[in-house]
Amino acid sequence: MRTAMLLALCLWAGALCAQTVTLINSSQPAAQPVAPSTANHPVLRFGIYRGASDPASTLNQIGITLGGTAVATSDWTSIDLYADTDHSGTVTGGDTLLGSTTTTLAGKAVIAGLSRAIPAGIGAADDLLVVVDVAAGATAGRTFQFMLAPADVVVSAGTVTNLTSNPTSNIHTVTINNGCEIDLRYNSVSYPSSTSNLVYVGQVPAATPQTRVFAIHNTGTGTLNLTGTPLVQVVFQNNCTVTLTTPPASSVAAGNQTSFTLTIDPNLATAFSFRIAIQSNDFDESTYTLVCSGTGGSDPYMSVSQGATAVPDGGSFGVGSQTAGVQQTITFTIRNDGFGDLNLTATPAVQVAASTNATATIQTQPTTPVAQGGGTATFTVQYKPNGSGAFTFTIQIMNNDTFHNPYDFFVSGTAPAVTPTQLTVWRQPIAPNAGVAFGTQPIVAVTDAIGAVDSSNNTALVTASITTGTGTTGAVLGGTVTVQAVNGYVNFSNLSINLQGTGYTLTFTGGAFGTVNSAAFNVGPPVTPPPPPPSGGDKKEDDGGCSTGADSGLWPVLAALAALAAVLRPRRRVL
Repeated sequence: MRTAMLLALCLWAGALCAQTVTLINSSQPAAQPVAPSTANHPVLRFGIYRGASDPASTLNQIGITLGGTAVATSDWTSIDLYADTDHSGTVTGGDTLLGSTTTTLAGKAVIAGLSRAIPAGIGAADDLLVVVDVAAGATAGRTFQFMLAPADVVVSAGTVTNLTSNPTSNIHTVTINNGCEIDLRYNSVSYPSSTSNLVYVGQVPAATPQTRVFAIHNTGTGTLNLTGTPLVQVVFQNNCTVTLTTPPASSVAAGNQTSFTLTIDPNLATAFSFRIAIQSNDFDESTYTLVCSGTGGSDPYMSVSQGATAVPDGGSFGVGSQTAGVQQTITFTIRNDGFGDLNLTATPAVQVAASTNATATIQTQPTTPVAQGGGTATFTVQYKPNGSGAFTFTIQIMNNDTFHNPYDFFVSGTAPAVTPTQLTVWRQPIAPNAGVAFGTQPIVAVTDAIGAVDSSNNTALVTASITTGTGTTGAVLGGTVTVQAVNGYVNFSNLSINLQGTGYTLTFTGGAFGTVNSAAFNVGPPVTPPPPPPSGGDKKEDDGGCSTGADSGLWPVLAALAALAAVLRPRRRVL
């Protein structure tokens, strides 16, 4: 027994000695410029956990090695440790401040006095974020780069190690924001800096180089300086050779623009792509990236834009907040960057495929075909939100573009809340005949003064009745005459009128929303059911000889009449 106890004690002590606390080198905040007077700028992110079966342990202290050139006090005023509870990588309202420091010790920012329980298991690892408050007098060009080593982490129990490597942050550079703002445009359409969004530059026949012109706009208030060498760099060329044949100006004043020209030569008659990189003194887009694609062929290629905004096939275009019930118009441009005419093949060419809480029609159709090599055509959509809340409608364009047929996108927006004041007949009744349900049942809406539907109303009760003095005296309205609103609409489903007549109208009453009358309609005569089919009985042909042409059921009657005649016939006297 004593041996067993000693063995168990040794095993327990061994497990205790083997207890570990592990650091995770999390996805680090992207390298980016940071302006003086910036608070809570995220620099270093790491996770921490203990073994799933290890005893409890707490995080008591961390020492962050400052590898950048920033100087305490003059370039930063505080370094803080947060629990990133929403895992966003930035400090938000739900995150918890665990500790902070305003000084350094031997090149480290030490955040002590912590008492954070370390969770058990990698799946429950704590997500921690180190942020810096940048001093108002920070020197431009100085950098922040933090590192956390296991030896600089103090815990209440266990040995600290790392999962893969020491958590090390990206380099964040102090930059003075002079207010410039780079905006890169192609075919007058503005494109955001991105490594995933593709900008189509059209078709270029293989072995037939062609040029494409891009414009750099400065939409800010300070001077934009291009700092790269060359000023526009073309990288990741796939199935093409792209050269900068006309460079842009290196400096662009506020509100001005410059342009540059690329010559594109596809290697094969298939898809090609390349990436543009433009370095500048833009504060938040110091390297502006644009991924371009095209095809080496001779087919039409369709795109749609609204003003300077591209509207991708299968994408969306937002119109923002619009007043419900008020008609709006919006114009879109179709462009053909291919080497064949673009035919819009439907009739009409542009159609509204579907809508939700909106009424939309094509007011002006585009011309077709759309000429190759950059030809354009426009169409105008007239729409209005029917009620408050979100609304959408889908535009569909059938065409002969192999890549984008059909070309469809949806338009979306929101309408502010509607203050309902009245009832509106949304759909008029049609009653063809007396005694049967209306062929078209009425719909009544709870609306404001201009007819916008209060789509949040699910309580209004509306009662239908025959308007006094209309139709035929004594007529009765049948069916469910009181119906509750659903999303602002009152849908009647089985109304009928029992008497034929002309000039009927219905009155709809909705309590505080008053009354409204329908348009006049007529009720036709009751539908007379057709007579039942005659009962023909069994018809059989004679087995042989001539057909009698008479129903076999008459023979018993004829036989009885013959017998009666024989009885009544006068008899001859025998002499």
